[in-house]
Amino acid sequence: MKKRIFLIPIILIFLVAFFVNYSCSSDSETANAPTVFVPVVITSNILNVSQTSAIGGGSITSDGGSNIFAKGVCWNTSSNPTIALNSKTIDGAGSNSFSSTLSSLIVGTTYYVRAYATNSKGTAYGNEVVFTTANTNLPTLTTTNISSITQTTAISGGEIANDGGGTVTSRGICWSTNPNPTIAGITKTVDGSGIGLFSSTLSGLITGTTYYVRAYATNSAGTSYGNEISFTTGTIAIGQNYEGGVIGYMLQPGDSGYIAGQNHGLIVASSDQGTNLIWGCVGLNIAGTSASIGSGQTNTTTIVNNCSTNGIAAKICSDLILNGYDDWFLPSKEELNKLYLNKTTIGGFDNNQSYLSSTQNDNTNPYPYQFAWGVSFNNGAWFNAYKTDAFYNVRAIRKF
Repeated sequence: MKKRIFLIPIILIFLVAFFVNYSCSSDSETANAPTVFVPVVITSNILNVSQTSAIGGGSITSDGGSNIFAKGVCWNTSSNPTIALNSKTIDGAGSNSFSSTLSSLIVGTTYYVRAYATNSKGTAYGNEVVFTTANTNLPTLTTTNISSITQTTAISGGEIANDGGGTVTSRGICWSTNPNPTIAGITKTVDGSGIGLFSSTLSGLITGTTYYVRAYATNSAGTSYGNEISFTTGTIAIGQNYEGGVIGYMLQPGDSGYIAGQNHGLIVASSDQGTNLIWGCVGLNIAGTSASIGSGQTNTTTIVNNCSTNGIAAKICSDLILNGYDDWFLPSKEELNKLYLNKTTIGGFDNNQSYLSSTQNDNTNPYPYQFAWGVSFNNGAWFNAYKTDAFYNVRAIRKF
């Protein structure tokens, strides 16, 4: 019984010694563990600033005792940007210096930038750097001198020397009969984009009219204009080459289609469309053919629609495609008379032949609907052309 009492103190002493030793060992290990801090980072100066981008970056002078697993720059239009924003870069890991591209920036805007680095302790930010993106100016350009002037067209263009720091999205020329034309008018061309030379065609002009022309270029800052150039379109006269043929007659007051201050008239094919041709459909009344100026086109359509004879004068004219034009017709009696009166200036007629008109001669009793009107280009005499006699020449005309 006495031996058991002796063992109890010994066991207690052993347990106390064990716990004291364990406690001292744990405190020592805790005391020797390294302390981790957030990194130390410096924001680089901003370089290569444009209207919409810039180059930044940073250098890490201390990783805080823990590996850097994210780094980059963040920016905003207000101070102290953080990585909570979408406007940031992620430029890898590690403590090496890094470069970052800031993109999708707004022209002429001030931004605040900070580099950042993240380790197991958290995210640290560098010093704040401020910069402003470049402004876009209006393009600078000149207007090309006018060339190739005709009665209704001309050639110009422009040269854009500087885009003003922004992309030229539209360019061309604009013109008006008044000074200082702008793109608000409908008379303009659109000739692509970018800087450099471009050429433009002015069309739909009025003969003998003075126009004012300016080249234009548009970027994000707006539209600018080149120097103004003026020119006058050519006048037109009988005998001039024009719109597929030769001008044969200018409409006068009292003529159908005449408009004061405008040029309208008849264009004649430069040569005959055939010889020894027939008018067609003898004895058939082609009702409604007129002798007046301005009626030849309608006459021709009426004849073709009512007379199926092949090779007739009206159909040869209506089927004609000449110099890019397909609206030719057989002249009416009075239209043909104007061609005879101007035959020397027009040229190309056979003075020893007679020419057919598109006008039926209804007053030929007792032989109705047997004849059409023709004229001798030798002396201008009118005569009844028998509809199926193959003795006559044909010259097509069109309106302008």
